Amino acid sequence: MSSSSSSAEATPAVAPAPAAAPKAGPRQRKPCTKCGKWFNKKSKADHGKVHKLEEMGVPALRPCSKCTVGSQCLVARHPEEVTTYACICCLRAHRQCSFTTEGRHEQMRTGQQWVPVHPAL
Repeated sequence: MSSSSSSAEATPAVAPAPAAAPKAGPRQRKPCTKCGKWFNKKSKADHGKVHKLEEMGVPALRPCSKCTVGSQCLVARHPEEVTTYACICCLRAHRQCSFTTEGRHEQMRTGQQWVPVHPAL
């Protein structure tokens, strides 16, 4: 009898719950000082270039290969000031602009770090 009473008193063995996966740290997002939108560190640099091109960009004489509307293809007259050859549309969409490769080829040809005027002008 004592054996049956001890088995009745014992609680059934329950497997412990699996440990929760560690949560990812907080996103490294920062607000733009001009428009207040939040961006991660990687996108914030491109977003800053978009603001610079909005202020000082000029329409490219010929649009890049990815732009469908040529009038919206704005580039920096002096790429060194904005530190990019990309057009504003490609920067906004986070895509590779065809002007970037043209600028690099021009750099190799002239031996300068930045060409004085954008190749699309």
